[in-house]
Order: sequence, then structure tokens, then C-alpha cells
Amino acid sequence: MQSQLAVVVAVLILLSSACAYAPRFIQNVHEVVPGKVFRSAQLGRERLTQLIDQHGIRSVLNLRGASPGEAWYDDERATAHQNNVEHIDFALSSKREVPPEQADELIRIMRAAPKPLLIHCWAGADRTGLASALYLYALDDKSAEEAARALAMKYHHFSFTSAGAMDRSFANYVEAQSVPDRGPQPVAASP
Repeated sequence: MQSQLAVVVAVLILLSSACAYAPRFIQNVHEVVPGKVFRSAQLGRERLTQLIDQHGIRSVLNLRGASPGEAWYDDERATAHQNNVEHIDFALSSKREVPPEQADELIRIMRAAPKPLLIHCWAGADRTGLASALYLYALDDKSAEEAARALAMKYHHFSFTSAGAMDRSFANYVEAQSVPDRGPQPVAASP
């Protein structure tokens, strides 16, 4: 029994280590809304430029938050600027639930962002999954069930970890939309 437990623990440690370094190897690039919204992990300059060229990306939504002085951030902003792509920062934590009001703010940003839009975080799994689910539900008229599929293992999202906060955030947002005194929150149309 102890040897089986040791194997399980070793496998879990290996998996968590692999997830921590996955973005270096797995770019997790997927189309959320055909031709309009894409999602990814943190991309290097070359791969980001390739996606911009390939899909005509006009805006990049960074869910890691502004990080001036960090090489990844400075490279991403420079790449966006060189390609006339709008760069938007919106900080989220994959470990903390996002209140519905903050989700509304994110939805307003995604609505206003020039399309095609690329949404990313570190791994493209958790924060990006939540943003994708919110986009699908609030802006692409998908059902809550269909939109929630953006938070799935195929995108390297594991709801049984602390990243389950993203699943709860989406469920809370959907529930808040049906509360009579709050009602659906209007999302300002883009200019």
C-alpha cells in the first residue's frame, strides 16, 4: 500500500512539474470563435509574430498583468507595437475567484478589443479558459454549458487544483446573471 501511494505521489509531482514548464514546450494555441478570437499560452516573439501574420490578430489581451522590465512582457509589447497590434493588460490570478463585477469589466474589454483578438496567460489554460468561457457566454451567445467547455483538460486546465477558482468564477458569473436584483449586466458596445 505504501509503495502504491509513493508511486501516486511521484506521478502527481511529475505532472505538476510538467504543468509548470509546459508553456515552454506547449503553446496551447486554439481558436475560440472562428476567425475572431484565439487563445494561447505565453508566446515568444517569433511565434506571436507568426500568429499575428497568420490570423490577422489586431489585439492581444494579456491576463498576466503589466510587467514592465520583464523580458517576456517587454518583448510582447514591442512585438505588438511593431505589428500595429493593440496590447491590453488585465491582471487575473488563476488561484483566486473573479467576482462577477470584475468579469463584467473583462467582458467589456474583450468586446471593445479590435478583432481578431488573442487572449493569453502563462499556460493558456486557466485564466485564458475563464476569459474564453466568458467571451463565449456573454458575447457569442453560447449556453453556459457550452461556454464552460473552454475550461477543460484538453486546454491543460485541471479544475481539481487551485485553478478550480476559474470554474467557480464562471459558475458564479452565470448565476449572477440570473439574480433578479442584479439582472444581466449591460456590456457597453464597442465604438
